[in-house]
Amino acid sequence: MASSSNLTLVASPLEQFEPTMLLPIAFGGFDFSLTIIGAFFVLSIAAAILMHPATEESTTTYAMSRNAAVYDIFHETALGMVVDNAGSKEGPRYFSFIFALFVGIIVCNMVGMVPYSFSSTAHIMVTLTLGLGMFIGVTVLGVNIHGKHFLGLFNPPGAPLGMAPFLVMIEIVSYVFRVVSISVRLFANIMAGHMLLKILSGFAFAMCVAPVGLSSALISIGHLAPLGVVFILIGLEFAVAAIQAFVF
Repeated sequence: MASSSNLTLVASPLEQFEPTMLLPIAFGGFDFSLTIIGAFFVLSIAAAILMHPATEESTTTYAMSRNAAVYDIFHETALGMVVDNAGSKEGPRYFSFIFALFVGIIVCNMVGMVPYSFSSTAHIMVTLTLGLGMFIGVTVLGVNIHGKHFLGLFNPPGAPLGMAPFLVMIEIVSYVFRVVSISVRLFANIMAGHMLLKILSGFAFAMCVAPVGLSSALISIGHLAPLGVVFILIGLEFAVAAIQAFVF
């Protein structure tokens, strides 16, 4: 029988999401400390900026560069979203914001897939802040453009007058809940994927370092099964990272 000293302890899958303090900063009773969440969020945005073809040495290399090809895909995706939802006439006005938001989120998601890095979008406060900022911006823009007619959004035309109070309440709740919906969807998908990878990787590692013996040798060989699933999930996680940026 193997002794307890041969047992391998696997770290908790939640350990990777701990907001480690990097630079404590306090001023005027407020805490502006830099954590690993903020550091990797800034690094992700910086990476997105550095990827931009305009930062390359010359325009002649633009058509041949991989950065340009990737940005062309991002550009067409964001432009398609804007035109489909706001029309070809008004849509381009909001393209820059949507494009920056889309690229920023997808790069944050992809950076989190790099070993020993950190996924900022796996934290609800990051996604909730982005969602709340979008909600405030859309509301202010809607009131500015449509004025009092913006309130018509909460009372569908043609609805019975007696049902108006209930419909208005439901529409308001639905409109406000979008902040929670988009925030939780992004955070939950990224966090769940990283946790699943951590659990299966730890399971495969524990099987691989099993104590010496015939049954243990079979267990060690069996670790290839969860390891193969991990490789499949890595590809799936890259797809989820791109899809969730699009959905957000």
